[in-house]
Amino acid sequence: MSVLDRFVRIRRFRAQAAENYDLAAESFSDSVRARYLAIADHYTALADAELLSDKRERKSRLADMQAARAAMRAQKAQATPAATQPHRFRLIQGDGAAAEKRRVILPPRSKLLRAGFAAKRER
Repeated sequence: MSVLDRFVRIRRFRAQAAENYDLAAESFSDSVRARYLAIADHYTALADAELLSDKRERKSRLADMQAARAAMRAQKAQATPAATQPHRFRLIQGDGAAAEKRRVILPPRSKLLRAGFAAKRER
């Protein structure tokens, strides 16, 4: 049963319960009122049970999807070996033939190294 069908059923059960509560309020006899109230309680219980069933089914589907996702992650982790050292890249920007206009952009950690290298060159 689809989620939409389930919620339509819940809505119908609640509407029937509301209708029976209204009929119970309009009835003149105590026995008829008790009968309508019992029917309304029955429809309310059906709606609550349907809602609880939907929650349980969604929870089990979510657990199945999480298990499948974890299995895929484990399979992917076994297929690709872990790298020991991360790759480091230097970006070189310039306009092609003019080599004097090129500049090298280093990662932020190497700024200290560049400053130390520049200080040694000035000495």
